[in-house]
Amino acid sequence: MWPLWLRLTERVSAVRDPARMRNAINGLNLYRANFIDRLRHRRKRRAYSPVQFIVLLRDRQVGPPRSLGLEGWLGAYHRIEIDAGHWVVPREPERIAACIERFAARREASRDGGGDASFNAHAAGV
Repeated sequence: MWPLWLRLTERVSAVRDPARMRNAINGLNLYRANFIDRLRHRRKRRAYSPVQFIVLLRDRQVGPPRSLGLEGWLGAYHRIEIDAGHWVVPREPERIAACIERFAARREASRDGGGDASFNAHAAGV
């Protein structure tokens, strides 16, 4: 059923995977163990490592509005928008890898004295 759903709604061809059901159950259990409890017992959290937020403009599951207003959680961060949907990682892994490589290279350059690599394009009005 899942491969049919992906093909009809996302135009993604799912490869036959005998571990799919086990992976789905494990993923749901991770949400139950972490996400739900965090909603019930909120506390201030903050990322202290460099963060790049890749916003997928055609993502119906995690849309672009969910990527706004994260400064309180992330501090300065790098936010880029790409014209892609939720399944861009398996469909175009090279594209995502290139974004990550550019981000890592900027971080490395900033450590070597090349300036600050943390940048929030949305907050800067870009």
